[in-house]
Amino acid sequence: MNGNVPMASSESVPVASPGQSHRDAVEHVGFRVDGQAVVLNLSEHRRLSLERSLDLVNHSPSGFEWGYSGSGPAQLACAPLLDYYDDEQFAREHYIAFRNQVVSQLACDGP
Repeated sequence: MNGNVPMASSESVPVASPGQSHRDAVEHVGFRVDGQAVVLNLSEHRRLSLERSLDLVNHSPSGFEWGYSGSGPAQLACAPLLDYYDDEQFAREHYIAFRNQVVSQLACDGP
């Protein structure tokens, strides 16, 4: 997983919430450590918080995933939206479309 959060198709995942001004691109990268998916915000040199996304939507308490449309990818889709927009309502309204259009399409290169 490597890309900018604001990338989206023109269908239903907006790239900015209403009233939000332009922001710099943020790069997230995902990889595995001992089989566990880890996602970093490279732009700010920090790990994405599973707990913050779980407080909003509880799909996968065991962690993030990508590469298919399931509960782990749904949890992951919520996390970078919260991270980038810092808007819970926006993340809740758009994370399923973001999962379907972006997270489910990311390559999953191993266990």
